[in-house]
Amino acid sequence: MVTTVRLVGLIGAVLALSAQAQPADLPEWAQGDWGLNLRYRFEGVDDNINRNAKASTLRAAFRYDSAEVMGWSLTAEVEHVSAIGGEKFNDGGSNGKTQYAVVADPEGTEVDQAYVQFTGLPGTQIRYGRQMIVHRPYPANRYLGSVAWRQNRQSFDGFHVENNSIEGLTINAGYIYNVNRIFGEDNKLPNRSDHDLDAWVARAVYSGFGGAAIEGYFYDLDFTNAVNLSTRTVGLRAAGQWALNDSANLIYAVEGAKQKDVGDNPNDLSLSYWLLDLGVGLPNWQNLTVKFSHERLEGDGTVGFSTPLATLHGYQGWTDKFLATPATGVLDTYLTAKAQLGPVALLVAYHTLGSEKGSFDYGQEWGFMATAKPTERVAVGFKFADYNADRNASNTGATAVDATKFWAWVQFAL
Repeated sequence: MVTTVRLVGLIGAVLALSAQAQPADLPEWAQGDWGLNLRYRFEGVDDNINRNAKASTLRAAFRYDSAEVMGWSLTAEVEHVSAIGGEKFNDGGSNGKTQYAVVADPEGTEVDQAYVQFTGLPGTQIRYGRQMIVHRPYPANRYLGSVAWRQNRQSFDGFHVENNSIEGLTINAGYIYNVNRIFGEDNKLPNRSDHDLDAWVARAVYSGFGGAAIEGYFYDLDFTNAVNLSTRTVGLRAAGQWALNDSANLIYAVEGAKQKDVGDNPNDLSLSYWLLDLGVGLPNWQNLTVKFSHERLEGDGTVGFSTPLATLHGYQGWTDKFLATPATGVLDTYLTAKAQLGPVALLVAYHTLGSEKGSFDYGQEWGFMATAKPTERVAVGFKFADYNADRNASNTGATAVDATKFWAWVQFAL
């Protein structure tokens, strides 16, 4: 396992210096900004197998961004997750509460981020160290994301560059050698705490066409301790919106990708991914957006199209039945509707889920979410999801079992 030793020194130096000196005594690079983010959340899970989980957790994240000197700056962030009122949930392998349903929010303290940044080149941001790398806005991190939904976020050790020097064009590229997973550094189960890998990631988005953003991407993930996940994925996406009239917009996205095996992956893979989104936005009607989507992840009967570094909670429903694509693949046809009613944002989603190979049904899921920001620094929310499994002989394992989850949270940022 890759440890945090190489990165703890950076955050330790920043914190020690700040504790010993008044702001006027600090060197220029240390006269930066502090931040605090607190999120309390209650999560309830009925997975119809284990005892119902009731997880009451608090995440506290302390962040420091140094001032920029000659284009150089430092960022350090520590996060601490604690259980409030006891642990009546299985945190994913650390707490031994295997009689309960899983809520993957383990207690612990970790270095969440610790990186050096250089911005001295036009339109360019270069980072090295432990960092969040997010491709596409949250929660649409289909291939690479921070899993910000969980209390212990996913971060990456490596090198990353973003360039915006050409108008309308954004290029992201980087190398990742370790993934700090959501299950915590203290998790003793194999491959839970970290993923060792050699990964090259790249993405380019051009939005200069008007009404369309064209994205190409490349993810070469060669895992050391999870070789079955070693894949190379290449894809293309077009997304955007067009005004139909003064009060309605057409919203669309079309995407396709191909995935092959790399490295020591024992499987001979040739799998595809397809997505179609089509919807309408009505900004004068409570900012209502209604969208139809169809997503297809192929499976060959042995393994399914995989996206192991994604923010997976955002896909195939919120009950997390499809965090790993089944060997028979997934066909997900879903309808979403969202609106803004005064200060409250509402979202409703309905999924019908079936196999890509074998043509059988997994089940249906519907979900509801309401969020609001009473003040600039405070956010609150409620979320509910219910999965109803289809009873057929081909549907087996986790996808054949009903599940219900709900969440309530409050977040404070300083």
